[in-house]
Amino acid sequence: MKLIKSKNKIIPFRSLYIITISVLLYTNSIGASNLDSLKSELRPNMTESSRCSILYSIFEIYASDKNVDSTKLYAEKIMATCRLDEEDGMNKIMATIFTLFKNKHSHFVDTLLQAKAHKLDKKVDKILYYTKIAERAYLTGHKDQFNLYINKAKESFIDSDKNLSKAYYYNLWGYYNMNRGNILTALKSYEVSLSFADSLDIKYLQYSIDLGVAYNKIGEHKKAIDLFSHNIDVVIDKKYDQIKYYSYYGLINSYSLIENYEKCKAICVEVINQQKDEKSSELGYLYNSLANAYLMTNKQDSAIYYFNKGLTISNEKDDTKGIHDSYVGIADYFTENKNYDEAEKYYRKAIDLETYIPNPELNQDLAKLFHARKDYENAYLYLSKFNDSSTANNTDKQADIRLAANLLEEANTYKQKTEREIETRKRERNKLYSSLIGALCLLVLITFSLFYVQKNKKKLAKLNHIISDKNKQLNTAILNQNESIKYLENFAAVAAHDLKAPIHTANSFAKLLKKSNSNFDEKSIQFLNFITSSVSQLSSMIDDLLKLSKIGTNLPKEAPVDLNIIVEKVEALLYDMIKKSSAQIIIKKDLPTVSSHQTLLITLFQNLIKNSIVHNKTENDSIITIDFNIQRQDLYEIKISDNSGGIPDYILPTLFDLFSSTDKNSGNGIGLAICKKIVSNYGGEIWVTVAPGGSTFHFTLPASNKS
Repeated sequence: MKLIKSKNKIIPFRSLYIITISVLLYTNSIGASNLDSLKSELRPNMTESSRCSILYSIFEIYASDKNVDSTKLYAEKIMATCRLDEEDGMNKIMATIFTLFKNKHSHFVDTLLQAKAHKLDKKVDKILYYTKIAERAYLTGHKDQFNLYINKAKESFIDSDKNLSKAYYYNLWGYYNMNRGNILTALKSYEVSLSFADSLDIKYLQYSIDLGVAYNKIGEHKKAIDLFSHNIDVVIDKKYDQIKYYSYYGLINSYSLIENYEKCKAICVEVINQQKDEKSSELGYLYNSLANAYLMTNKQDSAIYYFNKGLTISNEKDDTKGIHDSYVGIADYFTENKNYDEAEKYYRKAIDLETYIPNPELNQDLAKLFHARKDYENAYLYLSKFNDSSTANNTDKQADIRLAANLLEEANTYKQKTEREIETRKRERNKLYSSLIGALCLLVLITFSLFYVQKNKKKLAKLNHIISDKNKQLNTAILNQNESIKYLENFAAVAAHDLKAPIHTANSFAKLLKKSNSNFDEKSIQFLNFITSSVSQLSSMIDDLLKLSKIGTNLPKEAPVDLNIIVEKVEALLYDMIKKSSAQIIIKKDLPTVSSHQTLLITLFQNLIKNSIVHNKTENDSIITIDFNIQRQDLYEIKISDNSGGIPDYILPTLFDLFSSTDKNSGNGIGLAICKKIVSNYGGEIWVTVAPGGSTFHFTLPASNKS
């Protein structure tokens, strides 16, 4: 089955701030339906903290009623009353700022903050103050204010010993860069953030979740899993359950990215059972993740069941992000089942849904969907939208620029093909009309045809005689060509022998010269060594070229060949090399029997296994794994994998070309060309895939009728 990249991403921990603010708004609104009773509680002799709480409750009521003048008035009173050096006071001010930003009253915010600015004294944690304002601005989409106040927070670092506030600042800066696609900058910011926090502090655990998300983004999944697992182990106090659950979500995402879907299922079920009684707002996310794991393991019925269940729960909880993820998951399900109309409908639902974190990757998904439907114009349109988004990194853009070019080419090809089909149909229609007209004259034509056949019998006999002569000439040409091929083969063998004779002489004299004269300096000996090494390499190259030229000629009829026996023979041939390099050859399961020639297959396996050992760029011993897949009933795909450190990208396009080599210091660049010619001789294909730490050579061979 085709794997679809999981869209269920772990929600960064900063989204908890929105949840916290929402809870604060709700809590302060309880029992505050009567404005008069709240206002009557305000007394001149009450504490500033109590006055601040009552003012905020009144402000929240006016804000929810969209009473602009009263909202502004009580926002000003809160700013004048609430103390910034008290946690409760700062929280009230920040919740006020968030509400004003959210209700598009940013001009009030600027006025209030300017009025408060002159009251900031040494007691106030300016880093925390400005960072929280920047955060509220960013979460509500006010980019200019975000840039202004994040810079003010940075400027406040001078002579400040507020390490937790610095950690808060770097965490927000990392979150900002993460959403812009600057993953490495975000990663660095998160690491700096943790350096300012105590490892036993709750903030450290919170920020480590964001760092785990960043690790997953760059492919460091083990580091992410270690971070999330550590959090789950150390969080015991129930009041920190949010950290534990968000760490679980991180684990789910990590295991999904490394395609360990069984582990994903187990964690999802475990956390769902823990949260059922608590009616968690994240149940929708958990069901979506569970559904995605089933989709990736080809359990279609279970996948759509849990996607729909996640959607139902997210709708009940008014969880916009959960609804969005459910739409994407259902769209993936329909894409996997090639129901592109339904898939497009749900992708568009996800795009139309406003979430506080946009998902431009949906444009990429739609581009691929339209490409599958051969709607190249729309495919190119949505691909361009994705490339224009800030979250598309440079690698994705380069890959998709190439895809865009392919789409344009396919679009032109498709257009030309369609035009040709239309023209063909027109011609066929005209032929039909002509046939109908011709039918009226059929009797006359038959009469004239009989007369014509009788008249042209002699001409037909003459033409047959000419054709017979041409066939004889063609057969003679084929025989001459075969003789030419044999002559060229003999010439190649003689040329190889004649070339190797002077090469062997040069090599022998170089060795004699080195042995007979002990007065050579170090440089001269180095030159002699170079001569013998180059002569040996040239001799090997001539042998390999000769082998390459003879592949496919003078072969007997193909016969069943057991690949297990082939591997045993290759191990025997490479015994000294395998022993010297401590290499291991592992056959994952019994290999099949193919229709081929034993000699050529020994050469094929020997070249590929030797290639993996010789080009091992790591300090580890070579481990070579041999496996196979059944592509179809009459064709096997053989896979030879290694841990040699991989192959550079720039070499891949010409890897199987003659004189191409992964290492210019070893090999003559002919071995893989020989492999390609052997596989091609049986109508097969050979290619390579590269993964972290190693590469896999794939090639196809025809199955034997007796296998």
